[in-house]
Amino acid sequence: MSTVRPERLSDITTGFDVLDYLLDESGLNYGEFVTIPDGLRRNQGTNDWYEAHLVDLDGEGVIRYIELSQGGDSPSFSDVKKHLKRYGTPIDELFVVVAYREEDDGPLTSPVSNELTFLYIDEQFSSEDVELTFDLKYFTVNLTDIEPIYLDFLDTLYVTSRQDRDSLLSNVEDTFSIREVTNTFYEQFGEIFRDDLQKSITGLPDPGENLNAYTRLVVNRVLFLLFVEEKGWLNGDTDYIENKYEVARDDPDMHVYHDFFEPLFFNALCDATHQSYDFLGRIPYFNGGLFEEKSIEEDVTVEPAFFDALLNPTETEDGDPKGFLRQYKFSLSESNPSEQELIVDPEFIGRIFEMFMQEAEREEKGTFYTPKPITEYMAKNALKQFLLEDYADHEDAVIELVGNHRAPTDLSEDIVHGMREKVRDVQVVDPAVGSGAFIIAMSEELVAIVEALTDALDDDIDRFELKQDFIRDSLYGVDIDSGGIELCKFRVWLYLIQDLHISIDEFLEQNDRYALPNLGLKFFVGNSLVGDYEPTELRDTLREGDYQGSLTGDYGEDDLIDRISTLRKEYVGAHNDEKQEIHDELQRLTDELDKKISWDSSDHWMSEAVGELDTDEEAFKWSINIPEVLLEGGFDIVIGNPPYKGGTNPDYVTALSDFYEEHRDEYVKPVRKMVYDRYQKFIYRGEELVRDGGVFSYIVNSTFRTIATKTSTRNLLQSNRLQEILLTNIDTFDAAVNAAIFSLQHEDARDRNYQMRYVNGLESPITSYRNLIHFPNLPDNGDNEVRKLTDNEDLHAYQVPINMYRNSIRGSFFEPDEVKQKVYRDYIDPANDLIGEWKEELYDVDRQRDNLDEIREQHINQLEPGDVTLLGLVTWGGEGLKTNNNKEHIAYIDGTDSAERVKDRNEDFQYVEQNENAYNFINRVITDEHTIDPLELSEEERFNGIDTDERDNRTWVPIEKGASTSDVYYKPTEQYIDWSKESLEKISNRRGGRIRDPSYYFRSAVFASRGGAGKYKTKARYINNAVVDSSGVVLISTTDRLPPKYLLGILNSEVTKYVLYHFINGTLNVQAADMRVIPVPVPTEEQLDDIIESIDEAIALQKGETDRSLDEVQAEIDEKIADLYGLDVEYIPRWY
Repeated sequence: MSTVRPERLSDITTGFDVLDYLLDESGLNYGEFVTIPDGLRRNQGTNDWYEAHLVDLDGEGVIRYIELSQGGDSPSFSDVKKHLKRYGTPIDELFVVVAYREEDDGPLTSPVSNELTFLYIDEQFSSEDVELTFDLKYFTVNLTDIEPIYLDFLDTLYVTSRQDRDSLLSNVEDTFSIREVTNTFYEQFGEIFRDDLQKSITGLPDPGENLNAYTRLVVNRVLFLLFVEEKGWLNGDTDYIENKYEVARDDPDMHVYHDFFEPLFFNALCDATHQSYDFLGRIPYFNGGLFEEKSIEEDVTVEPAFFDALLNPTETEDGDPKGFLRQYKFSLSESNPSEQELIVDPEFIGRIFEMFMQEAEREEKGTFYTPKPITEYMAKNALKQFLLEDYADHEDAVIELVGNHRAPTDLSEDIVHGMREKVRDVQVVDPAVGSGAFIIAMSEELVAIVEALTDALDDDIDRFELKQDFIRDSLYGVDIDSGGIELCKFRVWLYLIQDLHISIDEFLEQNDRYALPNLGLKFFVGNSLVGDYEPTELRDTLREGDYQGSLTGDYGEDDLIDRISTLRKEYVGAHNDEKQEIHDELQRLTDELDKKISWDSSDHWMSEAVGELDTDEEAFKWSINIPEVLLEGGFDIVIGNPPYKGGTNPDYVTALSDFYEEHRDEYVKPVRKMVYDRYQKFIYRGEELVRDGGVFSYIVNSTFRTIATKTSTRNLLQSNRLQEILLTNIDTFDAAVNAAIFSLQHEDARDRNYQMRYVNGLESPITSYRNLIHFPNLPDNGDNEVRKLTDNEDLHAYQVPINMYRNSIRGSFFEPDEVKQKVYRDYIDPANDLIGEWKEELYDVDRQRDNLDEIREQHINQLEPGDVTLLGLVTWGGEGLKTNNNKEHIAYIDGTDSAERVKDRNEDFQYVEQNENAYNFINRVITDEHTIDPLELSEEERFNGIDTDERDNRTWVPIEKGASTSDVYYKPTEQYIDWSKESLEKISNRRGGRIRDPSYYFRSAVFASRGGAGKYKTKARYINNAVVDSSGVVLISTTDRLPPKYLLGILNSEVTKYVLYHFINGTLNVQAADMRVIPVPVPTEEQLDDIIESIDEAIALQKGETDRSLDEVQAEIDEKIADLYGLDVEYIPRWY
């Protein structure tokens, strides 16, 4: 039950009533903070509107009340928003309330309208280049008919007894968070979708395959009309759907679907020949495909319960309408990130539906909806780079134009004309378009820029027609999910009609002109990754004659492509018979074009990857589907948020990896075989689609900055003219995903040491990123200095020479603050030189073992104190064995806690044998009489196993396995492995079982467990005479100058974890290959003895031989290792 009583709101008639409502216990109860009269400060501010400030006993702002007059030259709410966005707040209030006078009888006493706006001001970052700005979030309530969702908002703003200011501020931030609204809508809609909507659909063929998508389609149709009806185009009624639904529901002779929605969808909205119907009234022809009857729905019945769940106005016991959509306020106009109204708009629905479609696939594919502040920033940044290609001499003007949508007055008319034509000719694609978030953002920016340039020329332009032009000529998208494409079209149609301000009479009179465009040849269903390779080069193939024969039609290659381009544009606006005729001719011509390429024998066809698809039709031929762009050089801008993961071993992604390894010099095939991240393939595909000099920008998982499997991505980025990398806030997506945005200009920049920008925005709100547009582009002058560009505590931007990253380990990207620059100069750069010299030995353990003598002679014997080496050059070894059936091969030794647990779980317990119930997947227990000291083993036994009879069944030897957070420096042996010949043979023959190299085993060495979070990123311990398993890496020192215990201190130190995280692998999954490239300083004898003394202390502590705490000893080790590296140990722990 709501705390806020709607009737209390309806009692408001004057400004004083508003203040009473804010202060009274029967209202929002801010009298808990504000004492009247001292807490009410009237006539505040110097603006052209009335302000009153409610403050607490300390004079801190609580609520800022603004009252606007009606008519004349009085400031409007738009004027207030402009002011607040620029100047923010003078009293640091919790929120602002805006009322609107109906008469002007003076402040607070005048009658006010029945609308009240609640507004929150959110401060954005500033720098020397960017002035402080503010974002606004707000909602407007109707005092006499308030939507239930806004009652929930006011509930959250209500002050409870003894609530402190910090708690209240948190409530205010939650109230004005679009994420909170989204999650609430999403959860409620999900329940209705599954429990009510899907169950109300009958007669659908193959419901297991079609029900989910078809339910979304019907909901899309209803939502579309709920948005459209505000225009009055449905029989002149702005509540048409609700009103007609109620009439049909209440008439016992009518069926809500068959007598209202079905004829509305498939007759009225799809029939260009009729405009008036007995029950439906006057309805325009909409076209576009949304309301065309699909073959699968010919026998469908949608029961009334479907529409009741969405539209029923009957109130529940809590006073809320039963119909879910009745609880929210809908608006066709979309908010922008700097002025975000908390309503259900098309962008909101796109977000909800994309989240809903991705629910089952999000974990597997890594697909996430891109928030509007991100799409806005990326669109702005891409267009900035696009314009600077030709107008670099007018950089300030371009920044002003893109950043603020203002054309500077000092530009010549020719420059303005040129800019406008360049923007109007742009070609943009999102290869993973989803619900079209980037398409909408790009169109919004394009329209705003052209309008600004047109204003500068004193010309007029119709916004609706301008949107039509960009949709027809400039914007493209592809997605493998047909549901996503339908949602994209839905968004584009709604976006288009936002700015169509005409009456129903005008719509009906010019129905052909205003009907929705056909988007089937703009937004395609297909696999963006698989199909024609480097499609922009196929024009040359056509000209060079690598095709099956000459055309049978009347067109040469150029004429054919021009004809296809013309017809495709005509198709977008075609209706009825003309639409079908153009479609048929286009099909014929594209078939002609397709036949000109001998795909099976062409280097431009990904044959192996196509073969792994379920059907060949899933492959997408970019050159054939969009020849007017791809065969003319490619897209000006490629932009998007591709899926991050490919699932476990997806066959076509594996085939793509093989294909790119063969065809691209920059591509390094990932080391791991189990999971390929698809975003790396999308990056390579994106570079193929963008023209020379074009702009390429994605937001992707930030793991590409460091990990070995993304070396190919770094190679590609650094070989182009990389403009910027921006690490985004962890809350960018509704999941724990660290994301980063890159932007580059597609050109061969391998021989240039240009400057790029690296931005750490992890602590900065995503709404602040658009201010980065105001930074100028960086020079291409070979400068090797790093410069910090901002002093803002939440956002750190740097100017960085690209060679710093090219010379980093595996080309890794890192934030170049002072400490990391020092680590780079002293260790990473020298380490990278060693990697280049000994690459084969570092990444091939067999080659390393074969060349140990060469490594000793040419490297190890040359080392002096203070030199830098690599862990992989002074150790050898690798991952341990994998049994793939621990119950059969592993046992606990009697007397350990784990052995006792196995005993306790089994009434019929037996030694040596497998028992029924396991503890931690092991169900055997052995005694000392079953074990053998590894020192007794012959070389033959160590390598090939023990003969059971010869050793009287003593075949069990110690195994080092796994590592908890406490298993550092030393771990008592509690697990043993059956090292008999029979046991090893079973492991070798078992699928997934691996003995690996027994020469690693039974040695004095370091066992380093792979992976972990925070200070447990690496966990290493000293081992002696044991087998090791695949949960870690065995590292055997090859020189007495760097013995195992010294290396143990290096691996367990905060310095190494810092280096690993920032320069080698920023994820939890540290691999053996990562450890091999850790830079290791050569100590003096004094430093070596000092460090080993502390390591011995740590080992003794873990054995229980000393009373010191591990934290105390670790701090001592960390300080010594940090001194060895020349770093301040006080800084290092802050990294995790």
